[in-house]
Amino acid sequence: MTVTVEQVLATLSLEEASLATVSGALVLILRDPQPNDSAAPIGSTVGVRVVDLEADPALGSWGRVVTVQIDQGAGWETAYSTASGFGAAWNGADSAVSSHASSDPYAYIDIVCDQTGAGMFDGEETVQVRVVCEGGGFGHASFGHYPFGSPPAAAELDETWSFVTEDTTSPRLLSAEAIDQVTVRATFDDAMTGTSPDGRAAANTSGTETWDLSSGGETLTVKVDGGTEQTVTFAVDMWLDPSAVTAAELAYNLSALVSGGVAEETVSGAVSLLSETVGDDSSIQITGGTANTELSFPTTLQTGSFTGAAEAANYTFTRQNVYPAVAVNLEAVSVAFVDGSGQTQVDITVDWPMTPDAPYQLTVDSDLTDTSENTIDGDYLTASFSGFVPDWPALRSTEIKLPQTIWDRDYQQVARALLNIFQEAEDLTVTTIDQFLEQLDPDRMVESIIDLALYGMGNPFTRAELDLTAHEKKKLLDLLPVLYQYKGLGVGIEAAIQLLLGLDVQVVPWVSDGWRLGEDYLGDTFPAEVVAGNAETYNLTGGGTLTVSIDGGSDQTVTFVDGDFDTPSAALAEEVAAVIVAQLVGGSAAETDPGTGAAVTITSTLWGPEASVQVTGGTANSALGFDTTKHHGGGGCLLAPSTSRAIRTFDIEVQSSVTSTQESIICWIATYMKAVNEHVGEIRTARTVPTSDEWSLGDSRLGEGTILGE
Repeated sequence: MTVTVEQVLATLSLEEASLATVSGALVLILRDPQPNDSAAPIGSTVGVRVVDLEADPALGSWGRVVTVQIDQGAGWETAYSTASGFGAAWNGADSAVSSHASSDPYAYIDIVCDQTGAGMFDGEETVQVRVVCEGGGFGHASFGHYPFGSPPAAAELDETWSFVTEDTTSPRLLSAEAIDQVTVRATFDDAMTGTSPDGRAAANTSGTETWDLSSGGETLTVKVDGGTEQTVTFAVDMWLDPSAVTAAELAYNLSALVSGGVAEETVSGAVSLLSETVGDDSSIQITGGTANTELSFPTTLQTGSFTGAAEAANYTFTRQNVYPAVAVNLEAVSVAFVDGSGQTQVDITVDWPMTPDAPYQLTVDSDLTDTSENTIDGDYLTASFSGFVPDWPALRSTEIKLPQTIWDRDYQQVARALLNIFQEAEDLTVTTIDQFLEQLDPDRMVESIIDLALYGMGNPFTRAELDLTAHEKKKLLDLLPVLYQYKGLGVGIEAAIQLLLGLDVQVVPWVSDGWRLGEDYLGDTFPAEVVAGNAETYNLTGGGTLTVSIDGGSDQTVTFVDGDFDTPSAALAEEVAAVIVAQLVGGSAAETDPGTGAAVTITSTLWGPEASVQVTGGTANSALGFDTTKHHGGGGCLLAPSTSRAIRTFDIEVQSSVTSTQESIICWIATYMKAVNEHVGEIRTARTVPTSDEWSLGDSRLGEGTILGE
């Protein structure tokens, strides 16, 4: 396969920029490592740049006193000072100082502190850096020139920041423990990688940038994962300078041109071509091409490997202290990190039940790495553990016995070895039978077989929208027989809906569209009300009172004061109603318009014949104009039709509002749980139905001594 493309250039973009306001003449603008860096290399130098914004760049050299102090946990030590130079521990090969002033818009000094000799920071070490600057500078008192016409005030800088070095400690395998017959839990002392990208196959250039690809038309032939050979053709216009191709350019173009591969620039300036796949089946091979004369990729087959802690291939189990003839070594079939362990624990599922209490050894691959890319400590690759021992009743004995004469002649323990084979098989069979309870008891059932158990029980509630949790499925499995017993009964419908949706419902008699039980009334029931005879505005200057009787009760006094109104001499109906609402018990008030202008209406809370409102007096009534007669409510009888369908149809009242999806599921559950000759009517929110002494639903009937009204 030949691939040619037009010019492909690497792109550098600025993702974020910010502008900070500073005060004073001295500013610290560069800090390396950066503040709060959590993975600074242990071989890092400490670098700073201090800027003097008030100095005259045309004069002299840096004149301020700058001190850099570093604290590695044992206290501050001076790494550099303009007065004394570098400290003894910070005078390494990369230590340097340079200042600039001649033509720059501002003066600055760069300081780099390198530890002397082979000195490095410790891994995961917290380092504090302090920069202090004071005294004269370019164009300051020490040089007698002031670019802004007057001597500046003494400027000072004192800033401290900290960083943490990278983790360089190799992780260790701490322990292994059998948590059931086919699962072993391994614990590491650090967070481990899952499926590591380091497990990809990789081919690296033997040289580093730059490369001469100026001839044009150079080719590179590549095989990825054993597939078809690909021929990549490089064009001259792919490079900024074809005679000096950089690692970044080469990596970018290889990633674009090689199908199934990706290229990366290494720290040293080489290029690594990697497979996109991970593990033992991944491979990369550079098979030739004219460009490889310059690039020098190896032409041998490069393969990957599983290096992540979540890969089963990285775990080996060995049965210890057993006759070779009966040794059964376990094999890891799957691995998963333990939830909440921070990737320090993995559960390894093996292919065969462990012999109870038998000694095993777990060995992990030496290529495992932690999340900081540190390879596991070679002295901590193994951990011993005992095979899982299930609960075993104290009085149970499954020992297979042979006549003593056989033991007397078993000089080479052959009979003992053979018997151990049968004994282990029997013990495993018995413990498997013991586990039947975990498969039959819903409360102890493992999650992986709950759905199968529900299927076996003929679970009819399989609608996807239910989305039941494992706990809810176990509860359903436990209660399915009970629901089957109550199928066809209202209580069964209510219980099924409560179990599956958590909603409290009630099965109630059905009503037709003309009559709805609990909603429709004979005589169109209404509350009592009285309307003020005068329309707004009202002159209530100096306040006043209004006495009102609700539902035949004693008089209640509503008191008005000037502060209740914006303009007491022209009070609005809305303002008067608000005062009445705040003081009246059993009634309400509102602004209404009976056709002659906005007025105040007082209404009883109670509906029906028992409801009444009467304004009995008060000094404010002369302005409001309420009549003093007693006003009654009306209606009072709730009816449902007596058709044959009503007998076989039911409604479902829900105690709270439900979504359309929940309403659909309620109807679906009720349709399954109802009797064959019954029908689901309406699903509606339950309402409180007002009743009177004269009408009792289910007890009193029209024409049998009941009285409508008073």
